[in-house]
Amino acid sequence: KSKLLYIYTKNLIWFSSNEVRIFKLLFEVGLQSLKLNNYVDKTYYGLISIALFSREQSSLRSYTCREISKNNKSVMLVFAYLDLSSDKKTHHTSKSGTRHVSLTDLYNSAEHRLNLRISELGEGVNRELAHLETLLSEGIWPSSLSTFLNVVYTPEAPSSSENKFLKIQKEKPWIQNALKEVFMRLSIPAIERYISSKKPNAYLLTFDSPTRGNIALHINNLSALKSEIFQWTNYTKNARIGLLPKSFDFFEFAEKVKIELIEDLKKAVSPPIKTELILHRLGLSGLDHYEVKIPGVTERQAIIKLQRVIARSSDSMELLTILKYNQTFDQIINSLLKCPIVYLVEFTDNDERMAFMRVSDQLGNEFIKSQDVRNGEELIKRIKNQPQPELTNINKATKYMMEVLDNQQYPWTYPRVEEIVRCYFSTLKSITLLQS
Repeated sequence: KSKLLYIYTKNLIWFSSNEVRIFKLLFEVGLQSLKLNNYVDKTYYGLISIALFSREQSSLRSYTCREISKNNKSVMLVFAYLDLSSDKKTHHTSKSGTRHVSLTDLYNSAEHRLNLRISELGEGVNRELAHLETLLSEGIWPSSLSTFLNVVYTPEAPSSSENKFLKIQKEKPWIQNALKEVFMRLSIPAIERYISSKKPNAYLLTFDSPTRGNIALHINNLSALKSEIFQWTNYTKNARIGLLPKSFDFFEFAEKVKIELIEDLKKAVSPPIKTELILHRLGLSGLDHYEVKIPGVTERQAIIKLQRVIARSSDSMELLTILKYNQTFDQIINSLLKCPIVYLVEFTDNDERMAFMRVSDQLGNEFIKSQDVRNGEELIKRIKNQPQPELTNINKATKYMMEVLDNQQYPWTYPRVEEIVRCYFSTLKSITLLQS
C-alpha cells in the first residue's frame, strides 16, 4: 500500500465511504495509462488524477489540492497541466463535449512546457507558481488557465515605495510617459500572458467597403471623439483592434458603437450604404486562435498593436501591476531612469515634443557628457547624492543642449531649454529616491 493511500486511509473521518472508494478508484484508473516505475511520480500523478476527476467543491478535491500544495514538483505539474489545457495540441474533447488534457500528455510534455515558459516569461513563472501554491493550499483547483491568470494579475496593495511613485506621478504626470515606454519594451510572450488572463477583453471590429460613402471615416470619428470608450487602433484598412472598456460587456459595447455611429452618420453628406460591421471577441493565445505562420513573412502584429492600446488606456497602477509580473519594483524604477530624456520632460506642445524627440538620444549623450560622468549610472549616483543640482551643471547642460537643438526648426530659447534641463534634473531626482 503506497504512502498516499495510507494517508487517505488514516483520514477516513474526513470523507464519506463513497469518497474513499472513489479516491482509490481514481488513483488507480488515473495511473493505468502511465507506466511509472518511480514511486514518487506515482504519488504526484495520482494526486492530480484525483483532483481532476473528483467532484468540484467536494472535501475530497479540497483535501487533495492541499496535499498537492505541499510539494514543489506536484505544484509544477499542475502549472504544466493548466498551460497545456490552453494548447490545442494537447486539449482533447470527448464525445460528451468535456474538454481535458490526458495524464499521458502531461507526463510526456510537462518538463518541456515548464522550460519553455521559463525561457519566455522568466521570473513570471515563479510568480505564477507562488500564486498556484497558495490557491492549492486553500483547497482550490483552478478551473482554467485564464481564471488562474486573472488571480495572478489582480492588483495587490501598493507598497510604500509604490505609493510614493504614484504620488510623484501625479505631481509630474509626464513620468507616466516613461512608464508606458518601459511597458512597450515587454516581450510578446509577456503581453500574450496578460491577455490570456482575460483581464483585458480584446476585440476585432471588421467592416467591408460600402457601395457608397466611407464607413471607416465615421468609425475613426468615434475613436477621436470618445477615445476613453473606443480604445482601438487600425489593424487593417477594414478592421480595428482594441480593448473593451472595463464597464462594458460585448453586447453593451456593440450597442454603444451602433448608437454613436448612427449619430455620427447624421452629419454625413453622403452616408455609406450596403456595408456590414461585426464585433468579434478576440483571443490571441491557446485555444482562441489558429495561426498561419509563413516563415520570413509572419509577425505578431495583433499583439504589438494591443500592447500600444493597453499602454495608452491603462493608468499607472495597472501598468505597474502588469510590469511586476516578472520584474521587481526596483527593476522597474531602474528601467524608468534609463528612458530617453523625451519621456521624462514636460513639453508645452506636441511640435516641441516632436522636435525634441528627433534628437532625444543625442541629447541624452550630450547631457551625460555635460555632467562630467562616463555613463548614466554615474549620473544617477551623482544626482541621488546631491541635495540640489549644481547651477553650473545646469548651465553647462543647457549650453550642450542648445548646440544640439540649433539645427531643429523650432524657436528654442535659452531660458526654455534651461527650464527643460531643470525639469529633467528634478524628475531624475524624484525617481532615484524611490530605489531601495
